[in-house]
Amino acid sequence: MANKAAEKKAMLGRIERQNEINTEYNDRQFRAGQEFQETLNTPGLSKEEQQSAREKYTAEMKAAEDEMFRKQADTLKEYQKTMDEQAKLKAKAEAEKNKALAN
Repeated sequence: MANKAAEKKAMLGRIERQNEINTEYNDRQFRAGQEFQETLNTPGLSKEEQQSAREKYTAEMKAAEDEMFRKQADTLKEYQKTMDEQAKLKAKAEAEKNKALAN
């Protein structure tokens, strides 16, 4: 039973972390979009400055996306590690149970 509780805790922890990662990404995306719009609304902005703002915005979006995917991958690896450990504990408990029944 403790195994199921640990699995549930790990799954809920992963879901919470995924939500945090998604919120961070959305916030970063929103801030970059706001900054980009403010820059574009600057009176007298040259075409070169507009292009520079677009490039900066694109780079920020790419960086935010890369960071989000990296964090999601790390979270998944941690979850898989926990599930592997739980599977080993479950197998060990089953083996001990079978050994006790055999005696």
